[in-house]
Amino acid sequence: MANIYDMTDTWNASGTTFSSIKMTVTNTAYAAASQLVNVVTGSTQRFGVRAPHNALGADVTPFLNMEDVWNTSGNAIGIKYNVTATASGSSSLVMQLQVAGSNVFTVSKNGAVTAISNMQVGAASGYIWGGRSILASPANGTVRMTNQAENGFTSLQLGTATAAGFLSVPAATTAIPHMNLTAGVAPTSPANGDIWFDGTDIKMRIGGVTKTFTLI
Repeated sequence: MANIYDMTDTWNASGTTFSSIKMTVTNTAYAAASQLVNVVTGSTQRFGVRAPHNALGADVTPFLNMEDVWNTSGNAIGIKYNVTATASGSSSLVMQLQVAGSNVFTVSKNGAVTAISNMQVGAASGYIWGGRSILASPANGTVRMTNQAENGFTSLQLGTATAAGFLSVPAATTAIPHMNLTAGVAPTSPANGDIWFDGTDIKMRIGGVTKTFTLI
């Protein structure tokens, strides 16, 4: 048969809390490997949801287990979750993972990803991991931020393969300079080392005194 279960429902009452599928289990006693959902093809589990349990000792069985086989030239999708957001709060999340009641990973409705602990995304094209971040593009250059844990200092690379200092920028060209300072106003309380361009002069705070660069 094509479909063992083929169900259709209509949600059309704003005052009703709907559930597509609901099963209530009275769990007075059960084995730790018990599952609320167990979908198997052949002898291979494709989707499983374990009963709530405490992972003890060497227990590493996942609470949620899914498996798929991609054998197609098309663009396969592992997980797809589509939300029709006709109305929702600005802080709504499409994914929220917590440990001991605290967020460790969230995805907001506008696609912003927040990871509280170490996080790695990508490999060759770039990654974000444990405070270090790389966004790389062979055609457009590299933006890299390296934290103290990797090489003892924090550096920023813009379009350079290696860091030649705390700030590394690519060579100037006939079309693009090394740096451009947009004209603005002087800081109210400049600190030593501050540099700014007021539209007429380039200035720097040195020894508690604002100095003007003299160009010859």
